[in-house]
Amino acid sequence: RQVKNIFGSDIYFTSAEDLILIKLQWFKESESSRQKEDIISILKITSIDEAYIEKMTKELDVAEVWKQVKEEYKK
Repeated sequence: RQVKNIFGSDIYFTSAEDLILIKLQWFKESESSRQKEDIISILKITSIDEAYIEKMTKELDVAEVWKQVKEEYKK
């Protein structure tokens, strides 16, 4: 997560990378195409730390799903 100071208060936001990882896990459990669509949308609007994603997808056992999403994104 990332912290931003807004009007004097620290507000915590989920990083794009962690949101992608959460959605990969949800997709693996539910096979909802909505999760893949959301990930692709995130990839279109922001840059990500791909090394972190690669490392964490292996740890979370969602590397194969990540590979599928990247292939769809490149189309």
